[in-house]
Amino acid sequence: MNGLSLTVKPGELCALMGPNGSGKSTLLRLIAGFAQPDAGTLTLSGHSTQSLGPKERARMAAYLPQRFGVSFDTDVIDIVLMGVHPQLGLFQSPSRTHRAQALDALGALGIQALAHRNFTKLSEGQKQMVMIARCILQKAPLLLFDEPDSALDINNRRHMMSTLSSLVHSGERGALLILHDQQLALSYCDKIYFIRDGAISGQIHRATATTAQVQAAMDRAFGQVKVYHMDGAYLMGYHPPRRTQKGDVP
Repeated sequence: MNGLSLTVKPGELCALMGPNGSGKSTLLRLIAGFAQPDAGTLTLSGHSTQSLGPKERARMAAYLPQRFGVSFDTDVIDIVLMGVHPQLGLFQSPSRTHRAQALDALGALGIQALAHRNFTKLSEGQKQMVMIARCILQKAPLLLFDEPDSALDINNRRHMMSTLSSLVHSGERGALLILHDQQLALSYCDKIYFIRDGAISGQIHRATATTAQVQAAMDRAFGQVKVYHMDGAYLMGYHPPRRTQKGDVP
């Protein structure tokens, strides 16, 4: 990371985008406290992440990594209920109210029918949705999701983003999502931060950005992307490099 600074406020759905290896996952791990900076300090809601215990960090931020390891047989609802553990005392167990909330979280994502299925037998996309439900139940003020759409089909991508948008825009939480789908980010996210070589190379406020500003930010981050604005929405196109023909002037 190099002089990197960004802000995620309650009620904001934000995307973090950039080429592979640009530092996106490292940044989320630092914010969530799963990695420590080599120098300097990192604060979460005004608290140094180095000074917080795991439960304290989990009360502030719900982190969904790219990959998660659950190798034991257990019902989906019990996976989702892991989200309430940061709020429980030493010898407390999830209550009936928590179970009802877990079912509601699954229902919001359209997968309540999976509640009593074996988690290990699900498809990767279904597992991804279950882990998102777990993060929702955690009720932390900040959601940190690393490629939450990676295993989802196009319909579930849209449904997941719509659900997160409604949740975040209620004003109680903010979210920072690593996304590779520019179209998805431009359709749902309020702000998009672009990262390159560990530094923020640009940002977009979707409500106020012009097409030219969006195009310029995309060019700096990716290149070869064409941005169109039609009927109040941004559409993305990919323009491969033009092949040099015989006789062209370089």
